[in-house]
Formats: sequence, structure tokens, C-alpha cells
Amino acid sequence: MGAEIAATAISSSAVVQRPCECRALCRQACVAVAIRRQPPRHFHCSFTEKNVAENLTVLTVPALDSRIFYKRQGCRVNFTLVNNVGCIYVSTVALNFTAAAASCPFDSQLFTANFLIDFDAMREYLLKNPPSSLKFLWIGLQRTSDHATWKWLGSGTIAAVHPSPYWGPVDPNQNSD
Repeated sequence: MGAEIAATAISSSAVVQRPCECRALCRQACVAVAIRRQPPRHFHCSFTEKNVAENLTVLTVPALDSRIFYKRQGCRVNFTLVNNVGCIYVSTVALNFTAAAASCPFDSQLFTANFLIDFDAMREYLLKNPPSSLKFLWIGLQRTSDHATWKWLGSGTIAAVHPSPYWGPVDPNQNSD
């Protein structure tokens, strides 16, 4: 069953076109956001600055078509909190894709994005904070056997078009296949 933030706990709200935009708008004092589909093709975001997790019975109400997302307040040691992405770990060990995917600590996984906004947030973070010892980074994206599509490890695909909105005129493996 879904849940919505109670009207008495809502700090602000917004209507957006994609649910990821609700999470992106949960900034500074925002502790949680409830996302509800608003027909025909919009989403209603309700934000709260109150600790909903500790006061579930007072600050939330049942709602079948809504889901609450809690803003992560911190990360494990050696992980960094990146807005719109979550906690990330950037390894300084040079590995191939298979080894990198297998060596993710604490049951984590290679970065995957469901929306371009998520990928952009990760790309911006890495451009501003480049790992000094690495030339290449692995993310959770693999080319399919037909070479026309890239597939995220979790789910979702990206068409192998050039230039791509994800990586520009040259694909991640330098167009080598």
C-alpha cells in the first residue's frame, strides 16, 4: 500500500512531468518527498521538512497511488552523497568491467541511471571531482549483441545514436566495436 505525506506536514509542493524531478527538487531542509501520479502525464510532489520516518502514524496517510522517498542523510565510510544519485563509491583500482562489477563494496552495484537527469548528476559530479589516478570509469551499462542499444544492468536501455545525450559524439568504448 502506498502513502502520502499528511497535509499538516507538507512544507511545499510542485507538479512535474517525471517522478525523478520530484526527488531532484527535494533539497536543503527537505527530509522526504511523496510522489503521486496526476493524470494525464504529470506527477504531484509533496515535500516535508519533518522527520516522517519517526512519526509515520501522524505525518502520513494511506494513498494507493503515492509513494514516499526519504532523503538520505549520510553514507557509509568512503562513499560520497551525490544529489539526484545517492551514495557513490569511486574505486581507485584499475579493473575491467566484469571485475569492477563484481568488486562493488557493501552489496552496491555499478552506477545505473533510469533518467537522463540521474546520469547528468553523476557526470557533473565526476567532472567537478575527477579521480586523480583513473583515466576511465566503469558504469553499469553494457552494449547489446546487436550493437544498436546500450542496456543498464538493472533495467532500461539507451539507443546507440551519435551524438548521444549521455556521452556525446564518441560512445563509452570509443566506437571500438
